[in-house]
Amino acid sequence: MKKLFTAAALLATASFVLAHSTVKTAMPADHAHVTTAPKTVTVGFDEKFAAKSAMFKVYYLPPSSMMKNGKMMNAGQMDDVAEATMNKYVTAKTDTSARVDAGVVKAPGAGAVVDKVLINLKPNLQPGVYVTMWQLKASDGDVVKGFIHFHLDKMKM
Repeated sequence: MKKLFTAAALLATASFVLAHSTVKTAMPADHAHVTTAPKTVTVGFDEKFAAKSAMFKVYYLPPSSMMKNGKMMNAGQMDDVAEATMNKYVTAKTDTSARVDAGVVKAPGAGAVVDKVLINLKPNLQPGVYVTMWQLKASDGDVVKGFIHFHLDKMKM
C-alpha cells in the first residue's frame, strides 16, 4: 500500500510539473555564446498559451554584472543574476527605456493561442549577457515566469 501511495504521489507531482509551459526551443539557445548580435530571439514552448495575456522582455546585463571576485561567474551564478533580474522587471510597467527588445511578434488575432514567440531586438547590441524573460498563463491557469539568457561575446569584425 505504501508503494502504491508513493507511486501515486510521484505521478501527481509529475503531472503538476508537466502542466506548466516549459521552453522547448530557443534561438539563441539558453546559455549560448554568440559573436554576431541577433536581430531576434525566438522562444518555443511545449504547450500553447494565450498570446494576449503573455509578457516577454529582453534586458541587457553588462559584463561587469557577471563578474564575482574578479572572475567570470559560473553558469549557476549567472542564472541567479538572470533570475533576480527577471523577478525585478518582468511585471514592471515603466521599463521600456531599459529594455533591448523592440516588440514581440505574435500570432494574428486578439485571441491567438501560440506555442512560439519571436521577439525583435533593438540594433547596436553591446557585448554582455541578454536575459529574455516572460510571464504567461499556463494551460492550467497558473501564472508561469521564466527566463533564458545568452552571451554576446566581442563581435567579429
